[in-house]
Amino acid sequence: MRKLFACITVLGMLAAMTACGNDDNSVSRAEKTTSSVTETKAEETTEKAAEKVTEKAAEKVTEATEKAAETEETEAETHESGEEELVITEDEMKGPAVTLMDCMTRLWKLFAGDMTLDESDTIEVDGTTFARVIDFGFFGDYNVEKLKAFIDITCIDHVRDELYAEIDSKIIEKDGNLYAYNPARGYNIFRTEEGVTLSDITSNSFTATCNASDQMTGTGSAHFVLVNGIFLMDHYEFN
Repeated sequence: MRKLFACITVLGMLAAMTACGNDDNSVSRAEKTTSSVTETKAEETTEKAAEKVTEKAAEKVTEATEKAAETEETEAETHESGEEELVITEDEMKGPAVTLMDCMTRLWKLFAGDMTLDESDTIEVDGTTFARVIDFGFFGDYNVEKLKAFIDITCIDHVRDELYAEIDSKIIEKDGNLYAYNPARGYNIFRTEEGVTLSDITSNSFTATCNASDQMTGTGSAHFVLVNGIFLMDHYEFN
């Protein structure tokens, strides 16, 4: 139960972070700076839909966290008495799965150009022009350490390595400032607005497949494994 409680708590934090994409600070930054990427109306519509789903996931995770806190001691006593310990159900995993998949979409979007850069302040490195970072889009005034920390509680193995490689190749620090080379491009999108379907469920892993499909990247699915009490994404694919 302690592992389940830790998993729910971390996922609740991720959901809360993902649900705050349209706060006043983000709006004011967008008004006073020029973004390196022009968002289309279609992307804005998708963004709003994803945020609504994420807010619902956050509420579900919060409710599960409160319930877990109230019953932890009782379940521990039940386990000691030899009775079967409660396990997380499929329905209880759908909200966290959506939250983690939305987090991955946010990260992919970031490295596809969703940064606010000061194009008047640039440096040249090996023939490539890097512009000073004003903020990291949805992630605001994150630094590299915070971005890596967010990645660490979202995914592992080659999925984490891919995102780390994006940071290493596109973001550098000079004189206390961060500079980025981040041209706009396409990116993977988990279409979670219609929920997910779970499969291949074991005591420490499962696969979640989006019920909706993206026109460009297809239907996304992700595999999650339990690591130190929390579920993390270790594989994904689009068909």
